[in-house]
Amino acid sequence: MKTSINVRWRYILFSFLLAGSFSCASRKQAVPLSFEYLTAVYEHEYSENGPKAYLINDAAQYQAVLGELKIRQQDKSDYESYWKTNSLLLVYGGTRPSSGFSLSTELVTQKGDSLLIEAILTKPGNNCMVSDMITYPFQLIAIPRTSQKAVPALQLKEKEKACQ
Repeated sequence: MKTSINVRWRYILFSFLLAGSFSCASRKQAVPLSFEYLTAVYEHEYSENGPKAYLINDAAQYQAVLGELKIRQQDKSDYESYWKTNSLLLVYGGTRPSSGFSLSTELVTQKGDSLLIEAILTKPGNNCMVSDMITYPFQLIAIPRTSQKAVPALQLKEKEKACQ
């Protein structure tokens, strides 16, 4: 009698697990987005900001983010051709104590209204010769047009550059 009860419970438990695995498969998966690096010439004032990603959908937001980070754009790029089909992401590596820091965006994925930006911050190793100046590594990238409701999250990994 005990054996048949255990078999029934195992069957019921297996049924629930099997049903759960199908429902997990139907959940929305993160979709990798294509992106393009944009370049412009910028000048930066001192600020103490940590790493963060900013989603930008129009020229006014672009200027607001630059103002928040105390960045002045030296050239006249306004990215007007991008706003109809693209959003911009400003991936900011934070305030750093010397030269030799660089930022590289590896992957941008979207899942619903969440954007995950995976980037690598490369810092100079102990043997590297660097200038004693504060730097602000960042990247501006274009992604396919995204909802204003999308919330960007930055996952920043640090890597040390070896110098001879």
